[in-house]
Amino acid sequence: MRFLTAASLLIFSHFLHAEQLSLFVSVPPLQYLAAEVGGEAVSVESIVPPGHNPVNYDPTPKQLQRFSDADIYLRSGVPFEQVWMLRLEALNPRMLVVDARSNLPVASVVHAHSAGEQDLDPHVWTSPLNAIAISRKILQVLLKMAPQHEQQFRLNQQQLEQHLEKLHHAIEEQLRPFAGATFLVFHPAWGYFAQTYGLRQVAIEHQGKEPGPKQLVSVIETARQQQIAFLLVQQQFSGNTAKVVAAELGVVLIRTDPLAYDLSASLQQIATAIAGASGSDHE
Repeated sequence: MRFLTAASLLIFSHFLHAEQLSLFVSVPPLQYLAAEVGGEAVSVESIVPPGHNPVNYDPTPKQLQRFSDADIYLRSGVPFEQVWMLRLEALNPRMLVVDARSNLPVASVVHAHSAGEQDLDPHVWTSPLNAIAISRKILQVLLKMAPQHEQQFRLNQQQLEQHLEKLHHAIEEQLRPFAGATFLVFHPAWGYFAQTYGLRQVAIEHQGKEPGPKQLVSVIETARQQQIAFLLVQQQFSGNTAKVVAAELGVVLIRTDPLAYDLSASLQQIATAIAGASGSDHE
């Protein structure tokens, strides 16, 4: 009987897996959104694993093998896609490619050592309002691909949207006293967050490159002029230059992870850190 039970479970597990849609995403925060909407009917995998750098990440052979069977790919415009996107599409021509950025407002990146020069920011998920829009986009794709799960998909997305709306209002209240404040970042990952809550992000690095000695002086001068109270650095990038700048300015250095899987916790953490670091300037 034990053998029969185990065999039955194995068959059921295989059947369940075969029935699942396979959805790949570029980074873990999008994996979180897709998994929340898709639930058990969808298998979701991020190409860039937690803790890795999407600027120079190369998918592993095992990932590419699984990717060749994917039904959907949710892209976001992170740097590795500039190298890999055509190859990924060629590897799986039948796959549906969905862009998380489509129909969303665009945030640009301002660099502290290159006045007037701006890049587009691919980190669209860092605003809860954008995350809601992306979850709706995921819902529409899943309804198209697996309409038999419509009721569950709609319920999952509704619950996620309510949670993100509540999070947005909480952060909005928390950061209202700091509207208009400018903060310094090493890697420009929080532009959409800043845009949503009336803040201004200024980046130290440019296209993944650290500033040279002359540019570093310009960064520090800019930060002093704007009375920046804190500096953000994320775990995927070297923090050595950020430490130098923070020490020179005498400001708080906050470590963040905009690529963390748990997007909700990540956004709440950054809001709390900003409020804590800026609080003394607004008392």
